[in-house]
Amino acid sequence: MENGKLKLYEVYYRCKNCLAANKFIIFIFLLLLLARVQISFFNYLDFRYDKFNTLNAKVVNQYIKHGKRGDYHVLKLKTKDLTFYTTSKENLKFLLNENIKLTVVTSKIAFLDYLFTFYAPGFNIRLVPVSKIDEYIEKQHADKKMQNIFKALFLGESIDYNTRQQLSTLGVSHLIALSGVYIWGLFLFFYICF
Repeated sequence: MENGKLKLYEVYYRCKNCLAANKFIIFIFLLLLLARVQISFFNYLDFRYDKFNTLNAKVVNQYIKHGKRGDYHVLKLKTKDLTFYTTSKENLKFLLNENIKLTVVTSKIAFLDYLFTFYAPGFNIRLVPVSKIDEYIEKQHADKKMQNIFKALFLGESIDYNTRQQLSTLGVSHLIALSGVYIWGLFLFFYICF
């Protein structure tokens, strides 16, 4: 070592010695990674078994795009295992945070896309009935923005883009994020103690 700097061969030997000492841990890590990829592949094969797959999903984002053939809605959807995008030319109402049921075409989805985020053409989009908690919050607040904020605070749902921008402009968006965590923490505390 010269003047506190490691030479390249010293770095190489240190890395080699570290890897030699931890071969078992690295082997277990690679084995677990391989098992996870294999399970994901079998899930992928189940997903693609039929050309069309009907799914229940939650709309995490919705926006309108303007294309050469007219306007269409883009939906970012999340299921228990997947996050994916679909489009619709139908005139959809505001569906953010709504649970929907739709049929997607699965024939052109590659395995690597399935592992991360993919696009799947969707059709036959319909709403799933609203839960009692959502219904209660909607009855309490007539304004859609207030419903959106209270659902974010109490249920952890996403806030629509315009409301998020307004909260950010006001400088209070961090309060919304923190409040949801603290409200549930306080609820849990009082539930356990009393």
